This record gives sequence, structure tokens and C-alpha cells, in this order.
Amino acid sequence: MIRLIIRLALAHIYRATGQKNISLMIKICFAALTISTFSLTLVVAVMNGFQKETAKKLQGIHADIIIKAPAEALDYEKLITVIKKEFIAEIQQASPQAISNVILKSNKHDTLSPLSVCIGIDPQRENEVTTLFSMLSSPENPLLQIAGNRILIGKTAAQVLDATPQEPISLLYIPEEPQKRKITLEETHAVIGGTFRTGIEEFDTAVVFCNLDFFKKTFKNSDVSQIVLKCKPGINLEQCAHALKKRFGQLEVYTWKELYPALVSALALEKYAAFIILALCALIAAMNCLALIFMFITQKKMEIVILKTMGMRDKDISLIFLLIGFMITLASTIFGIILSAGAGWFLQRYPLITLPDAYYVDHLPVDLDFPLILAVFCTMLALGTFASYIPSRRIHTFSIAHLLKFGAE
Repeated sequence: MIRLIIRLALAHIYRATGQKNISLMIKICFAALTISTFSLTLVVAVMNGFQKETAKKLQGIHADIIIKAPAEALDYEKLITVIKKEFIAEIQQASPQAISNVILKSNKHDTLSPLSVCIGIDPQRENEVTTLFSMLSSPENPLLQIAGNRILIGKTAAQVLDATPQEPISLLYIPEEPQKRKITLEETHAVIGGTFRTGIEEFDTAVVFCNLDFFKKTFKNSDVSQIVLKCKPGINLEQCAHALKKRFGQLEVYTWKELYPALVSALALEKYAAFIILALCALIAAMNCLALIFMFITQKKMEIVILKTMGMRDKDISLIFLLIGFMITLASTIFGIILSAGAGWFLQRYPLITLPDAYYVDHLPVDLDFPLILAVFCTMLALGTFASYIPSRRIHTFSIAHLLKFGAE
């Protein structure tokens, strides 16, 4: 019976090409569903690209997981040894960080920068945990650019100070024991080893990186206060952070996402909102299937009566017309996804659409992955099938005696 139903559905579609009105309606229906699928897939792929590219950039700067001591220095070598031993399946590398505050002073113009965060790092380990060195303006020999008293500053800070690499610069900081009621700043000299550009304004303006040894020598009242971790691929960051927090209960443990909760939530919400809104627009396009099936049923009343008199059940006849709508939806959905995949590939290969600095990316990102394709495919099939189901239910209302007596008018 299923084979017969499929053959009848294909026969109706094939014969409809010779009927002007229905043939035109099929083309309109196919075009509307194709455009809807194309728009839905491409827009959600762009939102997905924004979400992943922003997450990739933020995650690369901050590392996957941060372990922080609330108010005391960390015995970081011992802690890193324990982490690598007990979490060998989850953690790939760990790196210590020390944090203090400085003001940069240009020796050339006596220009001062805003208050900046100075982060002391172990360059060798940091290179395996974050993507800092890949963001340098001159990525050649990145470890040498932060060796000794060399520091790394943001591109924006360098522009404010009118400073260039290999240029001497002064660091102003609060001494270990400031005088009462009066704060004096001490000065130490350094060299700009290189500049970095993350695309995030607060980093490019107010973050300075230096060697951990230079940091300890300069800020004698400060020490390593946190450890940043790089997880192995495929590891769930939230679950890993929870396990670390359970193991080291006296320390603060959080993922990079907890540093930007509003941004992470907003990106996810935008993607889902765009999908729902365009899915509703696709539902309007799917209504063309409803009109098409109504036209089919209206023009095929006598054939329906003949099938009924031959003993075919109403639900089997309804399935024929439901299958017609499903086939048209299936073909248009596949074609629309192929078109959107081609457009996405073109936009990625040739980034013609550039974005202002307000975004974390400089061109329109497109990320079309399998879960997204599957979601669009299932959504469009569901909408097209639902629209075809509504008119196909009319089959049981047809009276054989009435149609045989008065005809199909």
C-alpha cells in the first residue's frame, strides 16, 4: 500500500506540470520554501558564527579555567603538580599569573596612560594556555619580546603613548609600604618588547604583560595569585571547573564564561531569537503548501471518489496529498540548504562584508555546522508537513453519493 501511495503522489506531481494553474502554484510554493530555508539557515549560521568567534577570542585571552586565591599567594608549583597528577585526563597545561596595577609613562613625551592591569606570566607556559602571543603585531620570536625587563602593551595604549616597540618606558606603581595619608608612586624602567591587538578595547587599552621574574622584582609585595588552565579538547568546562572547585574548596574556580555572563547569554539568546522569528516567517511561506494541497484536492475530487469506491481508506488518500506536500518541502529545503552553504562558503572565503570595531570580529562570520543544518531541516519539514496536513483532513468530508450525483462542481 505504501508503494502505491508513493506512486500516486509522484504521478499527481508529474501530471501537474501539464496543468498551468497547479504548475505555477508548485513553482511558487517551491520558491517560497527555498527562500525561507536559505534565509533561516544563513542568518542563524551568521549568529552562530558571531557566538563561536566571540567565544574563541575571549576564551583564547582568558584561558579555559581560572583558579584564584582570595587573599593570599599561591604555592603554584605544588598546585600545578597536583592538578596535572589528579586531573591528567582533563587538563592539558597550567600557567601561573601575578596581578598588580601600574601607570605607563612615555619617556619621550611624559604622557601617562590610564591605570592599567599588569599581569606577570611565565612565557613558556602561557604560550600553551592562551593565544596571547598569536595576537602580537610581530609574532616572530614572541618569547624574546617579553624576556628580561621587556613588556607587552596593547595597540591602543601604544597609540595613546605614541610609543613603539624597542622604546624605553617607565612603570609607575604604589610601593610596598606607602606613607600614611600620602601615596607616592615609585618608578621602574622597562622596554616595550611588542604590542598586541585583541580587538577588545579594555585589553588593548589597560592591560600590560611582563615576565614573572621581572614582576616579582618590581612588585615585591605581590606574588602569584592565580593559575590559568588549558583543558583538553572535548572537555566540558563547567564540569571540570566543578570538579576542581570540589577538590580545592578554599580557592575560587571559574571558567572564562563567568567573566562575561551577560555577553555569553546575549549571544545565545540572539541566535535562538533569530531562529524562532525566521521560523515564523517560514511558517507563512509554508502556507503556500496549504493552498497548493487545497487546489490539488479540489481538482482531484473525482479521482478521490474513484479511489474511495475501489475501497481505499480515507487516511490512505489523505496520505497521498500529505506526501505531495512533504516531497515539495523536502526538495525545496535541501535546495535552500545547499544555496545557504554556498553563500556561507563564499562569505568566509571572500570576506566582502567588514564590520566596525564595535564587534569582536572584523568581518561577517558564518559557521554552518551539522546540528544547525539538522535543526533547519527538521523545522522546515515539520512546517511544510503541518501545512499540508490541514487540507488533507478534508478527504473524509467528501460524500461519494453526492459527488457521483452532482459531479465535482
